Amino acid sequence: MYYVKNSLGEEIPVTNTNVFTHCPKCGVEHKADLVSLIIEHGEDCAGNILDSSMHCEECSKAHLPMYERMDEIEFVASRFPGTSVGTVAEIVRNGLDRGFSFDTALVGAKLALAMTTGQEALFTLDEVASALGCTKEDAEAEMEQLGISPIKATTLPGFEWALGENR
Repeated sequence: MYYVKNSLGEEIPVTNTNVFTHCPKCGVEHKADLVSLIIEHGEDCAGNILDSSMHCEECSKAHLPMYERMDEIEFVASRFPGTSVGTVAEIVRNGLDRGFSFDTALVGAKLALAMTTGQEALFTLDEVASALGCTKEDAEAEMEQLGISPIKATTLPGFEWALGENR
């Protein structure tokens, strides 16, 4: 059993019902489920639990797309050798915390990784339009004005899935 002592020296057991924290985004006090925190973050959290924090339920909803679309985060990490999924997830999480959509945050992650690694990053017209908050036509016109010419990717018949919308 783990416990804390109050000012009278009484032992108070640490449970999942009496540990609280403040949301790092909105500051609201809420219960902290330490078991879930350690399970979700593993050794990263266990060794540094005093510096960790948990988002409240409301702010956690903003991060839901990140977990629902983890395959896209893993895909981006795989395109930049030596980049962990956790690094990409952290960039996306920061974007979500600043009010960006998942798609825009993921484009930001790809841009940031391309800039820091010096590697190329390719973007679909849908990704560019989403990041700019405009239609595909407007994004295409903007790129044309900037002298950016799109490339057309093709594949063998039957492998069209390899050029999916988000890849």
